Amino acid sequence: MPSALGQLITRARKSKGFSLRELARRIAKSTAFVAMIEKNDPRPGIAEETLSSIADVLELNRDRLITLAGKTPHDVVPADELEVAIYRLVKMLDSGEKRTLLRRLQDHVKEPA
Repeated sequence: MPSALGQLITRARKSKGFSLRELARRIAKSTAFVAMIEKNDPRPGIAEETLSSIADVLELNRDRLITLAGKTPHDVVPADELEVAIYRLVKMLDSGEKRTLLRRLQDHVKEPA
């Protein structure tokens, strides 16, 4: 049975009217590789860069694809034990509390230019 990642990619690809071959061409991968991503469960090994390319082509949320692939984006890998401790505490919050915290942080931290 396809994974949630594969199902999402398949739905998005079809809604764009792309064949497997067309998506593969646009992300510079083989048709067989794209078919494997869409059909296999558990998820195949797939690079973050490939997931980002798929997200761009299909206009999907990059972070959602990376999360569904069971990966940690390279730009959020904890740098020290303090960041790990913060992540563990955030993980214990319910969804509403996480959204509130995210909004508060966004108000206080500016994105890098």
